[in-house]
Amino acid sequence: MFCLTRYGMHGFGGGFMGFMIVFWVILIAAVVYFLYKKYNSTSSNSEALELLRLKFAKGEITEEEYINKKNVLMKK
Repeated sequence: MFCLTRYGMHGFGGGFMGFMIVFWVILIAAVVYFLYKKYNSTSSNSEALELLRLKFAKGEITEEEYINKKNVLMKK
């Protein structure tokens, strides 16, 4: 209330406060996005690696194919 009565909406209080609100909303959204992306890709990579191990164990792919595909999955 102090900012509104002393500076009004065009002074330091109104514009700066609006900027800070937008800044924090963007910062929190970015953190949530990167955490989601990190944990979502990790679970899909582990599932893909498990399927790859099973194919190798069953003899469906060669050791060379297994190593190449594993390297590709680990890069993601």
